[in-house]
Amino acid sequence: MNTSENTASMDSAANPAETRQYTILFVDDEPNILSSLRRLFRGNQYRVLIAGGGKEGLAVLKEERVDLVVSDARMPEMDGATFLKEVLKSWPDVMRIMLTGYSDLTTTISAINEAKIYRYISKPWEENELRLAVDGALHQRYLEQERERLERLTLKQNGELASLNANLERMVKARTAELQQTADMLDAAYTELKQGYETTVRVFASLIHLRKGLSAKSNLRVQQACRNLGKLLNFSPVDLRDVEMAASLYNVGKLAWSDELIAKPLEILSKLELEEVQRYPVMSETTLMALEPLKDCARLIRHHQEQYDGKGYPDGLAGKAIPAGSRLLKLCIDFEGLSTGQIFARPMSPPVVRDYLEKQAGIIYDPDMVQRLLSVFRQQTPEEGPSRAITSGQLLPGMVLARDLYTPSGILLLNQGKVLTPGFIERIQGFEVADRAHYTIHVKPTS
Repeated sequence: MNTSENTASMDSAANPAETRQYTILFVDDEPNILSSLRRLFRGNQYRVLIAGGGKEGLAVLKEERVDLVVSDARMPEMDGATFLKEVLKSWPDVMRIMLTGYSDLTTTISAINEAKIYRYISKPWEENELRLAVDGALHQRYLEQERERLERLTLKQNGELASLNANLERMVKARTAELQQTADMLDAAYTELKQGYETTVRVFASLIHLRKGLSAKSNLRVQQACRNLGKLLNFSPVDLRDVEMAASLYNVGKLAWSDELIAKPLEILSKLELEEVQRYPVMSETTLMALEPLKDCARLIRHHQEQYDGKGYPDGLAGKAIPAGSRLLKLCIDFEGLSTGQIFARPMSPPVVRDYLEKQAGIIYDPDMVQRLLSVFRQQTPEEGPSRAITSGQLLPGMVLARDLYTPSGILLLNQGKVLTPGFIERIQGFEVADRAHYTIHVKPTS
């Protein structure tokens, strides 16, 4: 089965890539799916080919010039990952997109690692998202073709320049100016390719966090924290870019988790659940390693659950042996997790989070990074008056709290400025017993 027709039209004035007609091959074993895709891309800019399976798709590629292949993940005889791997092998210039469901995670990871697909789209797809993905893939193909054309042109012009007579100074100058213009165009093409790649990473990150239980807003806060703290720590632009990408993609290994596991705080996991959790940094690294520009980012993700004292996972690295970007990522992820209840059963208030991080400096976290983070908080927090720290057994009626008093889980017991009465003191000591904790209480000095 091999049919074609013209599909989807766009404003051709926006980009030279949009003035030519592109050929898209859709591969799916369900005729109604193929019909829907053919209708979606009806117009003048696209020529649509369809195939009912992987073998039929390969036969079409032998006969037709194709710019983009969009394949279903789950098909009889030859699944989507195997088919797209064959496309990469025989037609490496053809762009590749896969349509997949959550149940096809193994096929999706195989397609990312081995078939080096441009994107995967979850089924059922959203029409606008699919159009944008197809447009993005074809635009990248155009940029790659343009880059190759410019490289060929540069080589040709270099050869011409070498053959010019040394006495033809005017011609040499004119040719040099033309070469400079070509080089500028090549730089512009490379810049656009880089921007397109970074945009693809952001889109991929947003797709990861569409999964129930993985909050896109929470992930954005982790990215912002890594960016801000990385700048304070004088990370180089390259290291800063790698840690930001790691912050956006580290959750990819959690896509294999159940909804129940994603929703559970770490402190209440069973032994088996904890073992599964401890595998996700390596799974995230494995998923991303096939993408050459993300190798350094994948390494940071692998080690972002190591601890400063060497008791973390997966490799038990300690101290400065842990990559700096991984130490930074761990601190920012845990700051968000403590604040939102992802680590302990209840969210912690900012003062309790700060106390926790300070106590764990040199144990879980890089102490220098913790101090830099806490210095930022101190600059943002109004100056507190003089105080002294005491235990609950030292409390006396009439003392005045110099700071808000929280339980270890972040519950506010008493506000700053509260005058202690026997009843308040009894209440504090009762909460200590219930929490099995010893509070550090800051009171104003007595005159």
